[in-house]
Amino acid sequence: MLNYDDVVLRLLSLGYELQEDDEFTLEQAMIETEQYIMNYCNLESVPEGLKYVATDICCGSFLQTKASIGELDGFDVESAVSNIQEGDVSISFNEGINQTQLFDNLINTLTKKESELVCYRKMRW
Repeated sequence: MLNYDDVVLRLLSLGYELQEDDEFTLEQAMIETEQYIMNYCNLESVPEGLKYVATDICCGSFLQTKASIGELDGFDVESAVSNIQEGDVSISFNEGINQTQLFDNLINTLTKKESELVCYRKMRW
């Protein structure tokens, strides 16, 4: 269900460029994400309607794993979303928040998708 290339593109959009030795870790995150969604929703497979939710959860899980093992050096969390400028108007987000808080906010935004999963959830008898 999860497409490797879609996950890589999403990571790029978040400011993370995949390294050569990231392939195994990313594949594990993909497997874990699919299993999590199937267990949470009590489904045999991940529905197509959850493609983008699964991609975000996978990216969040991957980034969190990389950070926990100390291999996320050089990742600029501020570049994910820090400000928007349109003409003369500029809006800045996350002012006064340190890198750790920004990273935690990003991970939570990517991984906390239960409200989107619940509409696919089936009862288990």
